[in-house]
Amino acid sequence: MFVTDDGEPCDHPETCQSECFCEAKRYWFRREMETVPRPDYLQVQPDLNDKMHQLLVDWFVEVATRFKLKSATLFLAVNFLDRFLSLRSVHRRKLQLVGSAALMIACKYEEVCHPSSGDWVRISDNQYSLDHLLHMEGVVLSVLEFKLGSITSFHFLECFLRQSDVKWHPPFSDDRGQDEVAYWLCNYLLEITLLSTDSLAFKPSTLAAASIYLVRRHCTICLEQNILTAWTGAVQVASRHSAEMLMPCTDMLYAKWTALTKLGGVALVNSADPTLKSGCIALYRKYTKSKYCAVSQIQLNLHQQPIIQISKQPWKRSLFEHKLALHSKYYYS
Repeated sequence: MFVTDDGEPCDHPETCQSECFCEAKRYWFRREMETVPRPDYLQVQPDLNDKMHQLLVDWFVEVATRFKLKSATLFLAVNFLDRFLSLRSVHRRKLQLVGSAALMIACKYEEVCHPSSGDWVRISDNQYSLDHLLHMEGVVLSVLEFKLGSITSFHFLECFLRQSDVKWHPPFSDDRGQDEVAYWLCNYLLEITLLSTDSLAFKPSTLAAASIYLVRRHCTICLEQNILTAWTGAVQVASRHSAEMLMPCTDMLYAKWTALTKLGGVALVNSADPTLKSGCIALYRKYTKSKYCAVSQIQLNLHQQPIIQISKQPWKRSLFEHKLALHSKYYYS
């Protein structure tokens, strides 16, 4: 039997999922805020800043690419890292050690075949011994109270894409399936949110819905259709977000995508310049591969009217506003 999100019988199974899947989705919505880090935790970390966080997550991407880790592992590792930093003050010299421990735990939780103990020592350029890594692993697990079943934005992305009622029609490539290109583009946009703590001001489900909305908006404009049709049908119902609710998150995501595209493009053109090798471009390079349909090189077409105001940074909110939003019916006024 096929049912809607409200548990009512549905006569259109092509736009619904099984009762088990819908129950799982309701469970994710109920629990998504239980393991979300503090959005302003860097303000209480005297020795850390957002650039250090970006470099560490960029290193996560390099490790995940090298060992062919799943996307779910990457999202989980960043969640563990941010939650730990929300609760404990860390010196910059220990940041990579904490990150390595978070990634180790995520691999053991998600992966069937994960890197060996010796691999982790080599991954960290032998800066830390195996004893240091195992000790920090225990510290991280203790601080997180062994609550490892985090609901990340990647869970919702997979869920919302499954319930999309509209076929993607991006004029990207002739030799790759259009659904496949759109799928990897949504993944790329969502992984961009991992680089910055600005994304912590939004719920995981909102981040996933915003990444899909950006791609659908691009496809709609390329087909010269009414932009209002970019967010309708089953995907809007499944995500529980209207286009208006997604605007602040969409602004933030588009700004981050623009910045990474400029940085990555310059670094690829000037790859011989040693000053550009330390930039956070591992994610950009990852999605230039044909395996991912080279989606990082796609130029999103969002029409002539820009949807962002970078100088105002409307997505940044105080911790009080963040907590207030959790108990409010609407996310933004």
